[in-house]
Amino acid sequence: MFRLSCFIVFAVLLSACTSVDPATPAFPSYASAGCSADAQGNSQLPDTLITWPSDYDGATPKPLVLVFHGRNRDAQQMREQDARTLGSELEEHYILAFVKSAASGYVLEDDYPRVKAIRADILATSCVDTRAVFAMGLSNGAQFIAQILGDDSEQEHLFDGIAVVASSYQNPPWEPIPSLVIHGLNDTVREGIDDADGSKDIVQFVTSNQCAESTRPIQAASCRSLTGGGVVNPGCVEYQQCGARTIFCNHDDPHYSDTNHGWPCFANNKIFEFFESLR
Repeated sequence: MFRLSCFIVFAVLLSACTSVDPATPAFPSYASAGCSADAQGNSQLPDTLITWPSDYDGATPKPLVLVFHGRNRDAQQMREQDARTLGSELEEHYILAFVKSAASGYVLEDDYPRVKAIRADILATSCVDTRAVFAMGLSNGAQFIAQILGDDSEQEHLFDGIAVVASSYQNPPWEPIPSLVIHGLNDTVREGIDDADGSKDIVQFVTSNQCAESTRPIQAASCRSLTGGGVVNPGCVEYQQCGARTIFCNHDDPHYSDTNHGWPCFANNKIFEFFESLR
């Protein structure tokens, strides 16, 4: 009887010592340091416009997308005019951080340290899913993403997937990373570097992701262009046998002053679908 009583007392004491305070939330291992029951995130970062999902509560880890604009543009123009993310599923479900370049366009030596600091600050002050930190960019902003990936001096793992629109050939190879590459069939802005159709642009992603030459068509919902209202063919294919998923959408949307250089009408839906597939 004495031994049984001692065992019961010991079990009760052990339970009391190991029980979890119900007032303290248990966060998953992939939750960033900024997750807490009352964290509202830091919306005062310099040169950064941050949008929050409607259901952001500071305790549920959300994906994060760092967004980079085109040359001679800014964060607000990227959000409202160029990428047009207002009302999109990207803004509804993800934290978006639109980062303004230090000058008229991104320069690796100047902007890369800023981006790393902004990313670290958001992870420290907001509730982020650390398995789902993405980047997307347009034109000069897309080139900047490629420069970050190919920077031999750092070789840091900043992103879990990328989406680039109207990029150009930079400096591969880099470590394989899931990539959605969107480029016009007749991008007149890229004619000067002999890459109007994006056939050079895609090479750096296929090479870095160690893909075979074969592709298969994949579905992408059509839409009507903001320039002229014509039906747009997204022209998306997925490369095969890659070290990381690689999709190329070679579209015919004339958007951006009829140059085929802009953010096509299907881009936000396709980018959201792509990032979701990586989670």
